[in-house]
Amino acid sequence: MIHQGTGETIVLLHGATSSCNTWKHVVPLLSPSNEVFAFTALGHRGGNKATSSIEISDIIDDFERLLDKYNLDKPHITGNSMGGWAAIELAKRGRAASVCAISPAGFWNTPQHGQHLALKKLKRLAFIAKITQPLLPLLAKSSLIRMLALKDVAKYGNKLSGCEFTAMVEDMLYCEVKSSLFNTKQSLNFTEPLPCPCTLVWPECDLLFPPNINAVIAKERLPDARSLILKDIGHVPMIDDPLLIATTILKSIEYGKAFELNE
Repeated sequence: MIHQGTGETIVLLHGATSSCNTWKHVVPLLSPSNEVFAFTALGHRGGNKATSSIEISDIIDDFERLLDKYNLDKPHITGNSMGGWAAIELAKRGRAASVCAISPAGFWNTPQHGQHLALKKLKRLAFIAKITQPLLPLLAKSSLIRMLALKDVAKYGNKLSGCEFTAMVEDMLYCEVKSSLFNTKQSLNFTEPLPCPCTLVWPECDLLFPPNINAVIAKERLPDARSLILKDIGHVPMIDDPLLIATTILKSIEYGKAFELNE
C-alpha cells in the first residue's frame, strides 16, 4: 500500500496482475492537497493472500475490507481496468463519494467480444514474461524493448525506467490469481444509476478495451455517467502521462461536487 498526504481522501485501485506501484508517479501529484491511499488487490504481489481460486467479486470484497480497516467510509475512488470495475461496484455498495474509472474492465457483451480479446492479450503477456524471466535484467535495459513489450498496455512504455519495468513484469509473474482473473465469467452488467457521480475515462490508444467498443457498452449500462476520451495514452495511462491522469482525477472530483450541488 502507498499512503501519502492529508486532506480529502482519494483511493486508487490498480488493474489485474499489477500492484499499488502502478500509481507511484500519480500519488505525489495528488497528495499535496489530499490523503491518498493506493491499495494492492487480493492475491497480487504485496496484497492480501488468496486461499483459493477467486473471482472479481472477491477482489472487490477485499477492497471493501481495506476501506473498513482504514476507516474510509466514502472516499473518492479512482480505478484503472479491473480497479475501475471495482470502483464502480464499490460505488454501487454506497462506499464512494465519487468515482473516476479509467479503462474500466467488465463492460463486455460476450467472451467473443472485448473480454476475449483483452484477456487473450493479457495471457500472452504473462506467457512472454514467464519464458523471458531469466533475461529480464538484460531486456529491461533497452528502452525499445520496454516500449515493444508494453505496447498493449501503454503507448510510451519506454518512459518506465529499467527498474520500474522489471517491477511491473515481476508483479505479473508473482500474481497468484492471474489464471482465475484471466478466465472470469463475470461482467459489469447492471444498469441502475450509481448513488454518486461517476466519470468514465477512455484512453484513445487503448488496445485492450478500445473506446469504440467498450465505451459504447458502458454508455448503455451507465447512461448517467460522464464519459471522457483522452488522447495519446494507452490502457495503463499512468505510464504514459501521470500528470494528465492526476489532473483528470482531480477534475472528476470537482465535477462530482458540482454535480451534487446542482441536484
